[in-house]
Amino acid sequence: MTLMIFFLMIIFESATGKLCPLRASIDVLEGEYFFLCYLESMQEHFQEGAYAINWYKDNAGKQELIKESHRIVSQMNFLEFWPVELADSGNYSVIHSNGKQNLTIQKWTLNVLERNKSSCFNKNHLTTEIKSAGTGHSLKCSDLSVSENNSITWYKDCKNYENETELELDFETLTVQHSGIYTCKILISHEGKIYHSTNTIKLVVEEDAPEVVTLEIVGCHEEIETEIGKEEILNCTGFLGYYMPEDASLYWLINQEFPEKCTGIPGTDPSICEEEFKKLQLGNKFYVTRLLQIKKVTDEDMNRNFTCMLQADERTQTKIVKLKKDGKEYDAFVSYLKDCISPTEDEREFALKILPMILEENFGYKLCIFERDVSPGRAVVDDIHSFIDKSRRLIIILSQNYISDRAIYELESGLHKALVERKTKIILIEYMPISDYSFLPESLSLLPSKRVVKWKKDKSLHVNSRFWKNLRYLMPAKPTKKNIKGHYNNLDLGSQGAQPLTEGCEFNGVV
Repeated sequence: MTLMIFFLMIIFESATGKLCPLRASIDVLEGEYFFLCYLESMQEHFQEGAYAINWYKDNAGKQELIKESHRIVSQMNFLEFWPVELADSGNYSVIHSNGKQNLTIQKWTLNVLERNKSSCFNKNHLTTEIKSAGTGHSLKCSDLSVSENNSITWYKDCKNYENETELELDFETLTVQHSGIYTCKILISHEGKIYHSTNTIKLVVEEDAPEVVTLEIVGCHEEIETEIGKEEILNCTGFLGYYMPEDASLYWLINQEFPEKCTGIPGTDPSICEEEFKKLQLGNKFYVTRLLQIKKVTDEDMNRNFTCMLQADERTQTKIVKLKKDGKEYDAFVSYLKDCISPTEDEREFALKILPMILEENFGYKLCIFERDVSPGRAVVDDIHSFIDKSRRLIIILSQNYISDRAIYELESGLHKALVERKTKIILIEYMPISDYSFLPESLSLLPSKRVVKWKKDKSLHVNSRFWKNLRYLMPAKPTKKNIKGHYNNLDLGSQGAQPLTEGCEFNGVV
């Protein structure tokens, strides 16, 4: 199959009368009627003569033939679920075989979402449409209708809406009062039983026209510095605007070929695989994101084009990522409190003494600490950019006092390099307990993996505590040094004390 067929986001009507949307990743609610389908024209393009059509589901990295039952039925170019269940989540494919060769026609990732028993919809299974007051508009029901005789009911905020029973809900003139969550429910009769399918739309009506935005991938074409044998995770994030288009999709290509899907089962993933497509909403802005995992970078990977393609509303954006050998000078740039209104000596000592002593003297890392390594009198802004550029990681020591202009500038510079340029990975150390992260830039939540390592004073002091183990896990790989010191008895730790403990650091992964 050519790539062009995959990329054309079109809809056609088959001989069965059902519409077949071409999409690679699909969300559906448990307990509803649903089907997978492929374009009949595809088989004509690739097959001549007699052939067999088989549907497969990926099970622990192996393709297993789907056996038909009263619930799962194959009909021409459709695989129907009467109804779909949570266990149906997974990767599907349809393969044509003429006895001599097998040809994969199309692949899908099906995500079956749990039904919200206290509501008529699932908040993770809706689209948002933002419109201006005073204009006309129509909300469209699901494309899964299989007969003109199907019963259709519309609900607004889970209450029956004006006895509407049409496939489209028409508004001649929108007002702010029309804002709400609309759910269309289709009842479908099959073999003497009644099934249903729903579609939920969040309609936001504004007095003024919403800002016109352009579909775009976050960041431009880029080169990522890496090392042979190192693990790399490539992130592609697309900004969609102020609503989530139904046809939004995001793909990775490797030299114009589709990568394999990640199984999510340790030890079973291929050397390069693509994770599931995810949707994000930050405030009133919508994003999509997808990760590409490279277990161990090879020389061959250095010559490959890793291309991310974003498609929505009949528009396409691309981003090309290339790998090149690492030329970083430092393992990490350390950013901490410094010049805030009420600095603490403990935090300063942690940043300037404890952190470098353990990471540099015991584990062989090379840190860049601004107060220690930058000559006075130089241009601060230029130096920050330069030293973060030269560092593989950016370590942020967080506390409620982390609000100085320069500290925030360092964080925003690091976020830009992590999120847009993909040159530096960020590590967050929570030095003092933080209950509210609102003082941090909102874009921090767009990082593919935002990890917080918590310092617990006495419990974290020992070199073998969970704090240092978790921190080293997030740092670049280094060979273990044999002369590791087990404690800090030579340090003047003040109120922290010098008695080492072995456990006590929590590790939280925040996405």
